[in-house]
Amino acid sequence: SQLETALLYDAEYGYNYEAGWKGSLFGFSAEAAVFYTWTNDVQVVSAPAAGARGFVLTNAGDAHVYGFEAEARRTFDLGPGRLVTRLAYSTVGGEFEEGASLLTQGVTVDLGGNEVPRLRDYQITANLLYSQPIGSLRGFAGVSGQFADGGFETPTNTNAYEGYALYDARLGLEGEHWRFSLFGRNLTDEQYILNTISGNEFWSQPRVYGAELTVRY
Repeated sequence: SQLETALLYDAEYGYNYEAGWKGSLFGFSAEAAVFYTWTNDVQVVSAPAAGARGFVLTNAGDAHVYGFEAEARRTFDLGPGRLVTRLAYSTVGGEFEEGASLLTQGVTVDLGGNEVPRLRDYQITANLLYSQPIGSLRGFAGVSGQFADGGFETPTNTNAYEGYALYDARLGLEGEHWRFSLFGRNLTDEQYILNTISGNEFWSQPRVYGAELTVRY
């Protein structure tokens, strides 16, 4: 059929295995997990011919990914209000298996042993949210940080995946049926490459300021 002719790639199938724990530790609500994923016929984006203006989805072969993630949360009474804290950590690795390859820019590249792209050696997220009554309303202020490093941009492992340190903040007020806040994302205006395909670079979002109003019925 025309549909089958247009599909230049096969489906990929992933098999996931995970073991975890959830409970209380040093007064924190905590959880942790380890996982392993094996994927058959991994789909990747490529420009198969030199100078090609478009991209295609193609199968590169088999790959496996493994990792660890953990999170801890706790709420503290602080003055007239409360402080909600959250800390999360993860690390991920993985490789293409023997026989994996990719046609890019007219050249077939052997991917066997290469690291699966866009996996982070570490990724950390920390959040603080303080709220307290203000008359009949409730005010709140929050800050968060996201940090990551390690890995490669593409399956060919030619460029290291740039790390980042992102900081967000929010300040607001809420009533029984509404919530208004001012926010800033990526306050330090850090920009980094998310992905590179055939020499085309795709960048992260720059600094953003805004206001948000939510009405609940």
